[in-house]
Amino acid sequence: MILRQKFFILINFIVLLFYSTQLSISYKEIITLESYSILSWFVNIFLETFGVNDFILRLPMILLHISSTILIFLISKENSFKFGDAYFSTLFFTLLPGVISASLVVNDAGLTIFLLLLFIYLHYRVGDKAMFILLFYLLVNSSFILLYISLFVYFLYQKDKNYSLFALLLIVIDYHFYGFDIGGHPNAYILDTLAAYGAVMSPFIFLYYIYAVYRVYIKEEKNIFWFITTIPFLVSLFLSLRQPVAFELFAPYLVIAIPLMSKIFIRGYRVRLKMFRTSYKWLFVFLSTTLIISTLLIYLNKFLYPFLENKEKHFLYKYHIAKELANKLHKLNINSIGVDDIQLQKRLTFYGIDDSNNYILSHRPISKDDKNVTISYNGIKIVEFYVSNINN
Repeated sequence: MILRQKFFILINFIVLLFYSTQLSISYKEIITLESYSILSWFVNIFLETFGVNDFILRLPMILLHISSTILIFLISKENSFKFGDAYFSTLFFTLLPGVISASLVVNDAGLTIFLLLLFIYLHYRVGDKAMFILLFYLLVNSSFILLYISLFVYFLYQKDKNYSLFALLLIVIDYHFYGFDIGGHPNAYILDTLAAYGAVMSPFIFLYYIYAVYRVYIKEEKNIFWFITTIPFLVSLFLSLRQPVAFELFAPYLVIAIPLMSKIFIRGYRVRLKMFRTSYKWLFVFLSTTLIISTLLIYLNKFLYPFLENKEKHFLYKYHIAKELANKLHKLNINSIGVDDIQLQKRLTFYGIDDSNNYILSHRPISKDDKNVTISYNGIKIVEFYVSNINN
C-alpha cells in the first residue's frame, strides 16, 4: 500500500477518534455490551484492558472500520481498477453515512461489514475455498443468514450442487440457532425501508445503487459480489410488504456495494469519447456533493439542535446528554443518584454515576434547594435536570 493510501487511512482514523469523543454511550450499546456475543467480548476486552471511557469504547469499532477500508481498497483493485479508481471507491465508502455510523456505534453492523468484505476478498484470492470461513461466521450473529441465502442462489445460478448444498446447510444451522423473523400482516412498509436505505447511503447514492444492480442484472456479468449485495436487498423489499425490517441486518450488504457501483460508473465513463463524458462528470459532481452534505450532517449534527423545537427528535439524541450530565454531577461531588429513567441510569453508570437514593434526578424541581443542571450544545439548551438531596 503506497504512501497516499496510508495517509488517507491515517486521516480517517484521526477524524473518527476525534468524533468518538463527541458521543455518549447509548442504551442499546449498553445492552450490546451486556450480551453474550463475539462483538461484546471484543469490545469488553478493550474496556477491561485500557479503561472505561468513550475513546476506548469506540476504538474497536474504528479499528474494524479501518480494516474494512483496507479491504474495500483491495477488493477494488481486484476488480481491475487503476489505483486512482480504487482510491475514490474507498473514499466514497468512508463517506457513506451508514459506514460512519458503523465505524463508531457499538453494534453488529461494523463487524458484519468487515466480515462480509473479508469473505469477498478471500474469495477473490482463493476462490470457493473461502466458503469454509463461513463456519466461523455461524458464531458471530444472525445477519449472516442473508449471506448464506445469497451464496445458495449464486451457486444454484452457477449449477454447483456441492456448494449450493453447503450453503443450504449453513442456512439451516443459522436458522436453528438464531431464527429469522418472518411474520406480520400485509402492510406497506416498503417506503420506510427505501427511506432508511436512502439515509444509510445518502439518497442519490442509493438511487445509483439501484441502477447499478439493475444494470448488472440486464447487461453485465453477475458474479458472487453482485449476488451478495443484491439478494439481501430484494429479501428486505419482500419482507417490507408485511413487516418492518431490521435495517442493521440488511444495511451492511448495501454499503459494501461501492466497488461494484464504482466499476459500473467508471466503465460507462471510459467507453465514451471525451466530448460525450460531460454528463458523467456532472453526475459525479452531483453524487459527490450530496454525499458530502450527508456526511457533514453527521459530523456537525449538534448544530441542528437550534432548528428543532423538540430536541429529543434529533436523530442522534440517544447518543448525547449522558456524558455531559455525568461530568456535571461529578463536579457537584455526586457519584451516585436515583433516576426514574432506567435507560438513562444505565448510561450514567458507564460514566461512574451509580444508582442511589441519596439524590434524585428529575426534570422538575422538588424543593427550592434543588440544584439545576443544564446541558447545552453551542449555547443552545438541550435539556434541563434538577438534583434533589433527599437527606435535607
